[in-house]
Amino acid sequence: MMIDLDNFKRVNDQFGHLEGNHLLQAFAKKLRLYFEVRYHEKVRVFRFGGEEFCIVLKGVTIDDAYATIWEFEELLKKEDYLTTGGQSVVISFSGGIARADPENNIHEAIRNADAAVYLAKSNGRAQIICPDCSID
Repeated sequence: MMIDLDNFKRVNDQFGHLEGNHLLQAFAKKLRLYFEVRYHEKVRVFRFGGEEFCIVLKGVTIDDAYATIWEFEELLKKEDYLTTGGQSVVISFSGGIARADPENNIHEAIRNADAAVYLAKSNGRAQIICPDCSID
């Protein structure tokens, strides 16, 4: 899975890069904790660059991964980030999910998930695209 925080430049422009970095750290911690509690040793979470994150799940169906990232997104809606000055910031993200299997190695899966993120962003942001998923 790849996720990219939506409109993150606005956070940096409004609150400064230091506050943006704090937000990224808080988001990364919440993301990592959520997935590690759910999947334990089957998950690795990486900051992939800027405000993008990569979540790699081993031995988990793509449909389960899709359901889980939506559950995380719902949790995120309920808990705004508070700046160090106490201001509330709503965080949303766009996501893409792709499968890595013997015919589709991890590098190809990352490329496909990243392409799905760009599709989510071009479709209006705050959504998750999974071309190979069978659930809604």
